[in-house]
Amino acid sequence: MIITLILQSSSTLISILVGMIAGELLTVHQAIPIMFGAEMGASIMNALISLTQSGDRSQFRRAFAAATMNDIYNFLCYLLFLPIEILFAPVERLSALIVSPLSHMKTGKFQTLNALTDPLLDRIVQINSDAIKEAALQNTTSKSNSSETFVRRCINLQTKEQLTFCPYEHIFAYSTWSDTWIGLTLLAISLGLLVICLIVIVKIMQDLLAGKIAVLLRKLMDKKLPYPFGWLTNYLVMFVGAIIVVIVQSSSVFRSALTPLVGMGVVTLEKFYPLILGGNVGTTFTGTLAALSADASQLQETLQIALAQTIYNLFGILAFYPIPFLRHLPIQLAMKLGDKTAKASWTFGIL
Repeated sequence: MIITLILQSSSTLISILVGMIAGELLTVHQAIPIMFGAEMGASIMNALISLTQSGDRSQFRRAFAAATMNDIYNFLCYLLFLPIEILFAPVERLSALIVSPLSHMKTGKFQTLNALTDPLLDRIVQINSDAIKEAALQNTTSKSNSSETFVRRCINLQTKEQLTFCPYEHIFAYSTWSDTWIGLTLLAISLGLLVICLIVIVKIMQDLLAGKIAVLLRKLMDKKLPYPFGWLTNYLVMFVGAIIVVIVQSSSVFRSALTPLVGMGVVTLEKFYPLILGGNVGTTFTGTLAALSADASQLQETLQIALAQTIYNLFGILAFYPIPFLRHLPIQLAMKLGDKTAKASWTFGIL
């Protein structure tokens, strides 16, 4: 959970777990409890977005409830399924059963949004992934002296001499900064850009979804399937949420886009709930792609942890959606948290 709080992406942590299993640093049995915790803690971005609506107490109450609902739901799943997994290991056993006939599958490289972002990232900084992997496998920093670095450079850090031929073309190729300072600089810039983007997104949505458009969208969200299939409407909403997250490759971004809509009353918490449940299933696609790109000798284990996340999220839906009382439990807890946070104006000092 702590790593998810830092990364703000459960799918990234799952991809890291896949890599650690592929490198034989963890077993699937050890990784599954970590995966359970990885589902919690990715709501800081949503909470920041809800703060942009703090000028209107009613909007902030709804937005903050939406921002925290996913963590509340995942915490309930954690409390329910972790003891069951420790005692009976249903997720581990079911995932192992599913992947057992797939162990001979050929692997390959998959790219989605990375195909768009990687060229830009390569212009900013290039990381020696092989050196990092070697350091992880050897449980050491692998930097024997100050001239070695995890950043690909065109300069010798010890002698300060530039290489005659250098294939790297990024901002820090000729920098003499340490890896730590480069990382801190990029982190600060990234956080600043993130905050700016979040504010701009919320403002744009508020302008676009004002008036007639908001009314139209609200009507679309309130539509149900014709009788006798009306009870399947929210399950269809889950499916739509899963597809959207598979496309954007980030459930955090998906929830961040929906949070201001909930605050404005365009999307209700009751409709937001199945959307995020579907999004939680959709985000497991990233881990599956990472598993399929792993070494063929480790395919069964890496694919198992990726599928274990999918199974865990499906179990969560079965536990906290079909039964009305349990379905409303995360919604009610989120609403109470939103009410208390909105009333306690001293908490943020800006309400």
